[in-house]
Amino acid sequence: MPGHAFQRADRLRELLLQELAGLVRELKDPGLAGFLTLTGVDLSTDLKSARVFYSLLGTDEDRKNTQEALERSAGHLRRQLFGRLRLKRIPALVFAFDATPREAGRVDALLESLHRGDPAPQSGLDSSDKWLDSVASDESRRQKRRRPGGSKRRPDGRPR
Repeated sequence: MPGHAFQRADRLRELLLQELAGLVRELKDPGLAGFLTLTGVDLSTDLKSARVFYSLLGTDEDRKNTQEALERSAGHLRRQLFGRLRLKRIPALVFAFDATPREAGRVDALLESLHRGDPAPQSGLDSSDKWLDSVASDESRRQKRRRPGGSKRRPDGRPR
């Protein structure tokens, strides 16, 4: 039954996230710096590997050190999971930085400055700022091209 496999994968994702969050708090690696939060787990379809996403409040140096510390600790964390969970196989752990909270805060600050009427800062634009500007200009071009009579295409992209 395909529905059961999906539910099992969801439960396993949540279980891994909870257990790993507790285990990471217990790690004594000096490379773990800043405020570390595990934000999610993605499992491969065969459940043999898990990508663990984390966010970090700290400097770029803290982020680099934390990434290295988590990579060093992956084997230890996997052994600890094997002892705690009743699973035939514990997935291999790969850690990846999740920039979503940082980006969301930056976008909120930009929106707030626009709401106040502050001019958008032009100096110090990084690639994500340029991407955000290009998305906004693409959307405004799309809205100008739209005709009042509706679309000439179906929602799936085929012509009518």
